[in-house]
Amino acid sequence: MTYQGSKSLSTRTQHNCRRVSDVLATLLGLMAWASCLAGQENNPQPVPSSTVARPSVPPQAPLPLLPPPALQSPDSSTAPSPAPIDSPSGTGVGPPQLEYDPSYLYLPATAPPRRPEACRPLGRWWISPALELAWFPTPLLPRDLGLAVPDLDGSRFIGPRLLTAQRDVPTFQAGFALDGGFWLDSRNRFGLDSSFFLLGGNATIFPGYAPEMLVLFPDGVRGGAPQLLIFPPGTPLVDAFPMTYSSRYITVDVNYRHNLACADRYRLDLLIGYRHAFVQDELYFGEPPDDRSYDQHRDNRLAASNPFHGGQLGLAGEYRGGPWFVTGAVKVAWGVVAPKIEATGLFLDTYARTSGGLWQRLPALDNPLAERFAVMPMLRLTVGRQFGNHLRVYAGYNFYYLSRVVRLAEALNLTVPPRLADVWIQSITLGLEARF
Repeated sequence: MTYQGSKSLSTRTQHNCRRVSDVLATLLGLMAWASCLAGQENNPQPVPSSTVARPSVPPQAPLPLLPPPALQSPDSSTAPSPAPIDSPSGTGVGPPQLEYDPSYLYLPATAPPRRPEACRPLGRWWISPALELAWFPTPLLPRDLGLAVPDLDGSRFIGPRLLTAQRDVPTFQAGFALDGGFWLDSRNRFGLDSSFFLLGGNATIFPGYAPEMLVLFPDGVRGGAPQLLIFPPGTPLVDAFPMTYSSRYITVDVNYRHNLACADRYRLDLLIGYRHAFVQDELYFGEPPDDRSYDQHRDNRLAASNPFHGGQLGLAGEYRGGPWFVTGAVKVAWGVVAPKIEATGLFLDTYARTSGGLWQRLPALDNPLAERFAVMPMLRLTVGRQFGNHLRVYAGYNFYYLSRVVRLAEALNLTVPPRLADVWIQSITLGLEARF
């Protein structure tokens, strides 16, 4: 019995220990659960945005708008003011706070300021080369000339004879023009422009003769300086040599350009600037010079030169219709021209044959001309087509006029002083314009 009683006691003891261990495990679990709850209260976890309830808005429904502010009437000072609406800036005024939804298109409250458009044609810089076919009339030389050379006894006699009577330069000449400029502002309203026009490719070559002497060109007849080899009187020798009569015209101007009117189809600009022009006729030994001996012919020549300098005022405009355009410019320059007769080398003592067959020294060599006031107007018209925003092709007409110049034909007359005349040039132009 003792054994059975002890066995029953041991069984009860094990049962009680198991119950105590179960209670302790339950208490530990409760304590751990309480500790987790306390940690979540101190550090709340972020809730995913997908779980946030949103107001149900139809997909095409517009965003809610604020009503316009009510106008305050004179007797509304006592009326209660509406409650301020919270704004993100904290000022109390503004739209209601809504969460950004990428499915909506949000517009600003006011339109952004519109940038002013540039006046057409577009491009801050432009350059325009052109070929010119010009009509540049040159007066006929009135008479033959003779050049006096020193004799062995110190006297002078007529040596080379120049058959200049009724000689002229071909009227039609090829030329070149170049225009360009740039705008000082982004709207193409204030800028600078310049133009260059050149004629001088034509010349007349005719013979001269020298009795009892040889005319040699050690450097060649193309612009080389002549040398005379004189033989005793009565030597049966006559030498022939070439002579050249040429004319050229150059003008260049620089202007400040100020826009007066600008629209989608047209613009009108004011031009204020400076113009230079140069008109020259020259007679010299040999043929037209090449690049190698360009300056040598000037050592023996007779020239009538007319440099002009003046201030300029004008208008330039353009009208556009689709890709086609029409441009025009009118400029007038007022200034001073300085006509001058220049003789060098063998031409220092030039004689002209009179109607009676006698030789008379040219009065123009001994009577310098004074500066004179002159006017120089210019007209330009073109019609062209634009290709894209950077290239234009055009054809047009130019007219230049200078009121006072001296021509070589007038210098060969025996009048004192030589008569001043006017000069005009017309040209047809074909060119292109690049803008960038």
